[in-house]
Amino acid sequence: MTCMGGYVFDENGEKDFTSEWVEVMQPFKGRGIEFFHANKCYPRVGNFQVIDETEKDYLFNSLIALTRRTAKFGMVSGIKDRVFTEVMQRNKFQTFTGSKYTVCALRSLTLVQQWANENNFDGKVVYLFEDGNEHRGEADEMMKKIKKSPQLRKDFRYEDHGFLGKSLLPPLQAADMLVWLFQKWFSENKQDPFLRNLLLPEGGISHLYQPISDLSLGMLALMNMNYGVKSKRKYERQVGKVQRYSI
Repeated sequence: MTCMGGYVFDENGEKDFTSEWVEVMQPFKGRGIEFFHANKCYPRVGNFQVIDETEKDYLFNSLIALTRRTAKFGMVSGIKDRVFTEVMQRNKFQTFTGSKYTVCALRSLTLVQQWANENNFDGKVVYLFEDGNEHRGEADEMMKKIKKSPQLRKDFRYEDHGFLGKSLLPPLQAADMLVWLFQKWFSENKQDPFLRNLLLPEGGISHLYQPISDLSLGMLALMNMNYGVKSKRKYERQVGKVQRYSI
């Protein structure tokens, strides 16, 4: 399972999150912890081996409470390896979807679009992704093509996009926790208490998980074909007669 998740913040929410989370993390910097990383903090390994169980709980609970108070909306998309492989073997249109990482990145735009439509949001959105993935260049290239399409810019409320590290953009640490807790849920088939607290509806924010099926993967490819959004990577090409579709 490949997952990507994130949060929508308005400007004030992002500023409040950043200032308060930097303050929470400050005492830990002297112990070699520069930023929160869920998959190291939870088992207390790597640079997080210097903390105890109480401090681990403190970091998770503080991040959960701050995220629930400052964010507007949380989202996770995921695609199973089997689904992706079967669809690509059958349809040969990976040029218009990219890697599993890129598929999830582009899916995040449609989830933001859904949130914006449901909440009558007509402002602009800056899409910021965590840097470091090997397919970052491909996702960046396809996002640039979205930027050139007036219709897609309008649909996704696109203003700009970028790739930054967790230390440069603290809200990415909330996204890191969200995705890790969801993947833990998928692997263990039960929700961790931290995830249950994060998703509590009372006084919190809505979260949406969207599995990427063979149908939604095909729809993504058709949309990208229509608007000329494609990868520069040399994926296997479809042979035979070319058919064009409009959606």
